[in-house]
Amino acid sequence: MDSFKDVLEAAQAYCKTQMAEPTYNLYIDGLEPISFEDSSHITLSVRNDFICKIVTDRYLGLLKEAFKTVLGFDVDITLDHVTEGHLIVRHLVKAGKPVLVGPSFGSKSKQELKEKSFATAGILDDAGLEVCIITDAPVIPLYYLPLCAGLAVKAGMKEESAWRAITINPAHVVGIDGRVGSIEAGKDADIAIFEGNPLRDIQCRTKAVFVNGEEVLSQIQMRV
Repeated sequence: MDSFKDVLEAAQAYCKTQMAEPTYNLYIDGLEPISFEDSSHITLSVRNDFICKIVTDRYLGLLKEAFKTVLGFDVDITLDHVTEGHLIVRHLVKAGKPVLVGPSFGSKSKQELKEKSFATAGILDDAGLEVCIITDAPVIPLYYLPLCAGLAVKAGMKEESAWRAITINPAHVVGIDGRVGSIEAGKDADIAIFEGNPLRDIQCRTKAVFVNGEEVLSQIQMRV
C-alpha cells in the first residue's frame, strides 16, 4: 500500500464486513488518518467527542483487529486531542489508552471544542490515565507547550504530573522513553536549564541547552 490513507481505508473496509452498515457509516467511515509512527503506532481523528466516546468504548478492539489483518502485525492506539475528555472520563478509563490532550490554547473554533478546558488534563490524570499535553503544532506553535502545561497546573493539575505530561509520558507513548523523557543514567543527555520554573514564570529564560551532553546553546548566545 502506498500511504497510511490506503492502510486506513483497507482497515475500514474490514470493519465494514464486521458490523451493520448504518453503524459503520456513523462511527467508522468518518475516521481520518493523522499519523502512523514506527510502523506500530496509529493516530486517528474522529468527528467529535460523542463519536470518540462510542469508538473508544466499543470499537477499539475491532480497529486493532482490522489493522492487524491489513498490516500483518499489531498496532497500538492512542486517543489524540481529547479536548472534551473530562466529559467522558469513564469511557476513557475503560479504554485504558494514553490520552494526548490539546490544543487547549486558542479559540473554541469548532463544535468539538465547545467544552474544552485546561482542567481536562488534570481530571484525566487524577483518573489514572497516562496524559500527554500537546499543542497540535503548527496549529499552536510548540514553544507554547510550557505555557499550556502551566495553565493546566493553574486549572488544578498536579505540577509533577504536568511535567510528566510534556516529558516522560509522550516519550513513553512514542516508544523512546528508553532514551529521552527523564534524566537517568544511560539516556541521551538532552537537557534544558532554566533560570526558574517555566511552568510558573512566563518570563523565565533558558540558560543553556545540552544535546547528547554537549552544550549547543548558552544564555549569552541567546541574548545577543
